[in-house]
Amino acid sequence: MIILTQTDRLIIRTWVPEQDAEQAFQIYGDHEVTRFLITKVDSVESSRNLLQRWVTNFAQLNNGTGLWAIALKDSREIVGTIILIQLRDEKENLTQDYEIGWHLKTSAWGKGYAALGVAESKYEFTIYGCDQT
Repeated sequence: MIILTQTDRLIIRTWVPEQDAEQAFQIYGDHEVTRFLITKVDSVESSRNLLQRWVTNFAQLNNGTGLWAIALKDSREIVGTIILIQLRDEKENLTQDYEIGWHLKTSAWGKGYAALGVAESKYEFTIYGCDQT
């Protein structure tokens, strides 16, 4: 596990599929969280497979983008995912456009975690020299 950054309340870190699959299932197995997402899982094993795909795909891209776990600093409980992805065009070529987003478990809604996570993701834009407009 690699910690990318932290705030007073949160740690943004890499997902570890073998260790984090159960907590990922608590997030992505919840229909309220995934109501508007393509990402859906139906078991801890499918969560493990999802996390492994994320880790593998973003390691291959190696461009500073990814999906990272958002964990509470005091308990290490994973409450969501922060997302920084480079968008693709209609031919699947990477563009110069990026998307920042998050997925949070319902118990974490309304606590300001998304705003903190996005602020930290914008830091990534500065590091990689991306246009923030």
